[in-house]
Amino acid sequence: MLQIRTVRKNSRKAELADRLYQQAFPESERIPMSFLLRKAKKDFVDFLAFYDADEFIGFAYMISHNDITFVQYLAIDPSRRSKGYGGAVLSLISEKYRGNRLVLNIEETGVAAENAEQRAKRKRFYLNHGYRNAQYRMVHGSEGYEVLIKGDELIPYELLRVFKTYMGRLMYLFFKPKLIPINAVSAMTRTRTTL
Repeated sequence: MLQIRTVRKNSRKAELADRLYQQAFPESERIPMSFLLRKAKKDFVDFLAFYDADEFIGFAYMISHNDITFVQYLAIDPSRRSKGYGGAVLSLISEKYRGNRLVLNIEETGVAAENAEQRAKRKRFYLNHGYRNAQYRMVHGSEGYEVLIKGDELIPYELLRVFKTYMGRLMYLFFKPKLIPINAVSAMTRTRTTL
């Protein structure tokens, strides 16, 4: 049975989570670990490590606001993948945040990318665990992400409030992501391909 442990600064859990974080996420998607750890002291942030007995399995970093929990990062140690741990972690997250709408981003699928197969596999994993596509996509800088949700649909404003709460007003002004309705994304793609 998996155990949940809180990740704190200057702990072995933080070292293990940081090592996996560096490995699992491209540099363009990583926020400095010092910032994550500092924000994890807030009541609305949970930085959790998952263990099977004393073996580190992975971590999740979640931000909650009202009835929305945004899973900002979730990673399972490569040596533990395809053994049911990812699904078990998602179940624990669903249980811990019961009643909340769970939201996460994944790299866009259906686009030319070196890791296209990995992206598609990741999406299937989440869809198989009760997530579905939201009605919009997120664009942050030059990167596009699919938004997946488990629970009732949410409006873009609600998700943007989660980010604003997390970042604070000043940072939010500089790093505010854009949420684009899927229909608008499809229209833009059709326009580009027909030109």
